[in-house]
Amino acid sequence: MWERNVLIAIVVLVLVSLLWARSRARISIEPFESGKTPKDVASKIDSEASALKDKLNISTYRASYEDMLVNMDEWANLCLLDLANGADGSTKTMLQVARDFNELCTFKTNLNVAMTFLDKA
Repeated sequence: MWERNVLIAIVVLVLVSLLWARSRARISIEPFESGKTPKDVASKIDSEASALKDKLNISTYRASYEDMLVNMDEWANLCLLDLANGADGSTKTMLQVARDFNELCTFKTNLNVAMTFLDKA
C-alpha cells in the first residue's frame, strides 16, 4: 500500500516538475514582456532624454555647468596631489593610493567627455 502511495507521489512530483520546466521554457523564449518591443523601449528612452533636457535647461545654465565641470577637474587634480603626498610607502597603502589615483584619472577623463558633450549641446 505504501509503495503505491510513494509511486503516486513520485508521478505527481515529476508532472509538476515538467509543467514548471515547460512554463520556464516559454518565458526564456520570449525576450520581451507582453506589449514591449525594442521600438517601445527606444521611445521610452527618447521621452526620458527629452524630459532630462528640459530639466537641465542647458541653454540657460551652460556657463554654470562649465564652471561646475572646471571646478570638479581642479578638485580632482588637488586630490591626485594629496594622494601622492599621503602615501607612506607600505605596499597596502601604495596599492590603495594607486587604485584611488586611477579612479580619479578615470573621473577626469569622464569630465572631459561631459565637457565635450556640453560644448556640442
